[in-house]
Amino acid sequence: MAYRENPGVASYVLSIGQRNTREVVVDHLWQRILQISFPYEENYLHEREEYSHPRSLSRANVTLATLQNAVRRKLLVVECKKSPGNRSGYAPPGVWEAAKVQLRNFLLSYRQTQAPLACGLYAIVEVGKFAKFYRLKNSSDDLEDFGGNLTTLNIERDANQVQALLALMKSEIEGSL
Repeated sequence: MAYRENPGVASYVLSIGQRNTREVVVDHLWQRILQISFPYEENYLHEREEYSHPRSLSRANVTLATLQNAVRRKLLVVECKKSPGNRSGYAPPGVWEAAKVQLRNFLLSYRQTQAPLACGLYAIVEVGKFAKFYRLKNSSDDLEDFGGNLTTLNIERDANQVQALLALMKSEIEGSL
C-alpha cells in the first residue's frame, strides 16, 4: 500500500497543513510512512528521539534501523521541523541548511560507534510537508542528494516520487544485508 492511501498518514498531512503545527506531528507522519514502507515484519525497527551514541546529547527525531543477529543497525535518520509560519509553507534556506547540518553531525557521530551497512546511511530533512533526501556514503563525510533528486518534494503532491525514493533506499539496504 502506498502511504498516500493510508488514512493515518492523510490525517497527519491534514494537520500539517494547518497553521501552528507542532514538530511532533511531522515526527508522527514520518514514523507512520516508514512503518508502511519498511514493515516491522521485515526486521525494521522504527524509533523516535534516538541518540547518535551513548554519550551524545543530540537526538534525531525519527530513525529506522534493521535487526541483524539481535543487533540494531541504524539505516535512516529523519530530521523533522514544523511548518514555517509563512503562507507558502516552504521554509527559508537557512532552516534547510541547519537541519542538514544536524543530520550530518548525527550520522558522523553514529558512524564513529558502529559500522554502517555497505550502502551507507540515509537521511531525510522534512520541514512541514516538504522533504529532501540524502545519503552519507561510507567513504565520505558529506551528505549528498539521494537518488539524483535535487528538488524539494511535497509529500502530498509528490507522493509517487517520495515512495519511489523510499523503495530505492529499501532496495539498496536489502542488497547490503
